[in-house]
Amino acid sequence: MKLIHGDSHVELEKLKSESVDAIIIDPPYRYFKKEKKFRLDKSFNREKIFNELYRILKNNSFICIFGRGVELCKDVIYLQELGFFFLEEIVWYKNRNSNIFGELLRFHELCYILVKGNRKLNKIKLDYFETIANEERLDKLKADYNRIKHSLNNANINDLKKYLEIGVVNYNKIYNSNHKIISDLKKIGEAGINTAKKIKEGTMIRSVIKCNIEQNKYKVPTQKPVELLKRLILLTTKEGDLILDCFMGSASCGKAALDLNRDFIGIEIDDEYFEIAKENIEEKQKELKEKLDLKD
Repeated sequence: MKLIHGDSHVELEKLKSESVDAIIIDPPYRYFKKEKKFRLDKSFNREKIFNELYRILKNNSFICIFGRGVELCKDVIYLQELGFFFLEEIVWYKNRNSNIFGELLRFHELCYILVKGNRKLNKIKLDYFETIANEERLDKLKADYNRIKHSLNNANINDLKKYLEIGVVNYNKIYNSNHKIISDLKKIGEAGINTAKKIKEGTMIRSVIKCNIEQNKYKVPTQKPVELLKRLILLTTKEGDLILDCFMGSASCGKAALDLNRDFIGIEIDDEYFEIAKENIEEKQKELKEKLDLKD
């Protein structure tokens, strides 16, 4: 774990080539044109920073970049020109509006995932009940309960018992699709059995991730939830990997990395935010140590 107080334009040059396993960044958004005092409107040298990030990132590794508007589009296009390849777009669906003075209520933010080299994202399954709780989807819990209940009252009960006993699902239904190639190739199990499988084995991470905005005692703008960053880390890294965030802010990414047993390098130029980041990381390290001591 390394926190660097400095300018990324300078500090990135000091890092070794192909030395980090993933990059997760939330650059300044650069769209407040009148109020230059806003941190969101601080600019950076796109060519300088992104060329350094490409050099530092290992081959067959990922970069995740948050943003919005034209500047995000320019960022992604430039990353592709460097040699990154676009993989996925993640939508963070928030629990409240973040555009109180605008004409359109904004409840989402975007994150693009690109790869240097040729590699697929990790196939991750999350705990079913934890996902339901995080997304506050009691309606989904009720619907899934009804699917399983239906299976207990019809001819599929034997298939359900078979799955629960030995983990085998009979894929005996053709996926209902207007596209013939999909219909021919994809078979599915009975709905209640699929639901039981999802509860037992976990649910796939979705492209739309619902996470509440965290209570932020420091009032750091655009702070991302640790739970959201943990999902990105799970998709792009394995335990022990080194993650870089050169626009660290309050070190939410560092906290997520610690939770998942990853290493972290964070760079932050702002004096106030760097002190907040240090405090956040120290609190997280203390919390994890206390948990470890309780286990012992």
